[in-house]
Amino acid sequence: MKTLSNFFHKSRKEILRNKYLRNLKYEDTLIYLNSLNKFKFSFNNLDFSERPLIQPRGGFSSIPKQQKLNIELEKAGADIIPLTIDSFTRLNDYEGAEKVLIDENKLNKEILNGYPLVNHGYEKTREILSKVNLPVSLRHGTADARILVEHALASGITDIEGGGLSYCLPYSRKIPVEKSLLYWGYVDELCSFMSTNKKLIMRESFGVLTATLVPPLIIIIVEVLELLMSAQKGIKAFMMTFAQTGSLVQDIVISNVLRVISKKYLSKYDFNLDVLKIGYHHWMGPFPHNFESSNALIIQGTLNAALIKADKVIIKTKFESHSIPTIEANCEATKSVKYMLDIFKIKDTFTNEEILIETNNLVEQAECVLDNILKNKNKIDIIDICDAVNNGWVDIPFSPHPQNKNKVKTYRDHYGMVRFSDYGNLPLTDYLKEKDLKILSNNKDLLKNNNIIQAINWMVN
Repeated sequence: MKTLSNFFHKSRKEILRNKYLRNLKYEDTLIYLNSLNKFKFSFNNLDFSERPLIQPRGGFSSIPKQQKLNIELEKAGADIIPLTIDSFTRLNDYEGAEKVLIDENKLNKEILNGYPLVNHGYEKTREILSKVNLPVSLRHGTADARILVEHALASGITDIEGGGLSYCLPYSRKIPVEKSLLYWGYVDELCSFMSTNKKLIMRESFGVLTATLVPPLIIIIVEVLELLMSAQKGIKAFMMTFAQTGSLVQDIVISNVLRVISKKYLSKYDFNLDVLKIGYHHWMGPFPHNFESSNALIIQGTLNAALIKADKVIIKTKFESHSIPTIEANCEATKSVKYMLDIFKIKDTFTNEEILIETNNLVEQAECVLDNILKNKNKIDIIDICDAVNNGWVDIPFSPHPQNKNKVKTYRDHYGMVRFSDYGNLPLTDYLKEKDLKILSNNKDLLKNNNIIQAINWMVN
């Protein structure tokens, strides 16, 4: 029988004082999760190796509308149902969400930009989620997600997105990194406790980060650190993710390096996972206002997901630059993506000179930075990770967080790749920096002669 740490119990006493937790008992949550059909747990019991699983986005403040969205997305062919949370809840402002819900009832109009799970509570949410026979993923952006995740698990949500770095540095200003890491340690321990051998709670990092010229190296560092922190807390199912970069070559390289580096460092610390997957987000930057261009961008992202052999693709709709997508828009996008993935099957991974050079270079850089951060060879110490942020060794461009150094500078080259113009305080050796610049200068000839990449870029554009 699994046991929970003294830290967990101490932390839970603190959050039990919050009236919105409603004295929920985690033993009751465990019983409910064990009663669910095994198909409510993504990747645990089904093999979707022929194509990535499809997960739309979506969340509405009213319970009837959210229920309708769930049902219609299942009919449209989604493999995982999203539950996107409103902005008040993401900032732990449950009273603010409550006030807006009252205004919504008075005006008979939706105002919140997502589902206020904590305010609606797990009892009502459990009821609407029981109407679909698919896994449900919690999508939010919360540096302190303890109360939210308690409600999510009790509702029957089995995919939990987020992490102490990826949901703090890009989203928060007020919560210190060290506290965010502790809060997400609580979440990981809770999710581990709620998992059984055949019904694993999936933890998912958010490698998109600020979605603004984030270099692949920073994506790799954050994803691996969050993977290791989760694994140390007993998580057995984990998904690393990143977003469409604007360069197919870099997308392939990032997916290659995530697979190589994650296995190396899990083995180094003797962590054993049952499920380790890669998720791919459609373009997370500004979308074209023109519907035809938006559809083209979605098509490109979908084909890229197949080409990099992603295990899941998190999709967008053509209304991204207009408004919160309607139920109909989400269903239309789901059907289109499913059709594309069903007819566009990839059996082999692309390998060529440029991809191999870029992959090997990124592996070397990632190992250099990770080895500087992970000073304790016996365990993952969050003090070392906090120091890495404070030192600028984890530095996310355009992060609003005061602890983020914002010294790393990047740009997009002529071929769509995100490159360093300033390494900031990253602990890379002079040799690696010089090698990086040499690769950049050689890329022009490589790309010019690379017929495979030229053909794919022509096809998806």
